[in-house]
Amino acid sequence: MNFKSEKGATGIDIVIAIGIILLSVTVISMIYVNTIFQSRNVTRTAGATRIATNILENIEKMAYDEFRTEYGNDDPETTPWTIVNPGGEFENYKSTTNTTVFGTRIPKGYTVYIYGEPTYGSHLFQNEQFDLVRDIRLIVTYKVGDATEKVEFTSSKKREIIPDINTPNVDVLANQRLLSAGEKFYPIKYIDDSGIYIKTTTQDSEWYNYSNKKWALVIVSNENENELFDLNGKLIADSSKYTRYAWIPRFYYINDSGENIFSEFVYLTSDLTTNPKAIGEQALSSVGDSAVLKYNSYVNIKSNAEIATNMGNKTGKWIEATNKAKIEEDNYGKILNESIYGPCELY
Repeated sequence: MNFKSEKGATGIDIVIAIGIILLSVTVISMIYVNTIFQSRNVTRTAGATRIATNILENIEKMAYDEFRTEYGNDDPETTPWTIVNPGGEFENYKSTTNTTVFGTRIPKGYTVYIYGEPTYGSHLFQNEQFDLVRDIRLIVTYKVGDATEKVEFTSSKKREIIPDINTPNVDVLANQRLLSAGEKFYPIKYIDDSGIYIKTTTQDSEWYNYSNKKWALVIVSNENENELFDLNGKLIADSSKYTRYAWIPRFYYINDSGENIFSEFVYLTSDLTTNPKAIGEQALSSVGDSAVLKYNSYVNIKSNAEIATNMGNKTGKWIEATNKAKIEEDNYGKILNESIYGPCELY
């Protein structure tokens, strides 16, 4: 083929120009393809991140036992989870696709992997799992072309911290006719190191700790305060000058074939996603099972019939606590005193 010279351009110039044009088209095509690929990757990464953060935010709002129930749902007929086979990157994880978990819908093209096993304060008792903290690892995978990409987050879920009993109600002293006209009550606490009782207040965080067998105690007397306590608040009066009472909080118990009695304190809440609140004056018999929460417990509440209330519609009651024998004269005092929360520390 012959090329005519046109204003100084040669055939070689034209061939080079055509080559440059073809090369430019190829480069532009590659840039376009890479741009589309990267754009898709960014979109998928953002989607995976959104799924992961939504799940973790919803888990944060859940009550501890709610999370444990949904994560641990291994019923083949209802579970959204598939147990990942042992070995490989996702060993001990659970996975799911195209469903809704922890209130978050998983769109097509994404797979969620979660690990949420207990890591602290964990043990089994009577085939019931109890734990305080769950280590959460969350991975969301997605496809970009032939490659599998992922985003990964870690978090933890801590069991709610609540008081171990409903607050001792000193007004009940009068309601129970344990406080006569002219008598006064004084909260007292036992000091282990000194082996003495000292006067305290109902606001004192060390007044009681039932988990450590320290029950809330008061004395009732018509004596003058300076006849009962010295200047440092030490109880100095003879026991004939006062009567000592212990608070029996709201609790339930289950008798296991007459061999073991499991006692546990009970709290009420109207919404399982909120921290439980100590029981007020409401009767348990009027409360649905879903509103009854238990903590530090090894048994399941199946119905209100299993819940023994110790004072009808009241929050609890005071019983005489001159000694162990006096505590065990009361049926509920005896049950609680012989449970893991007793014996009540007395001297």
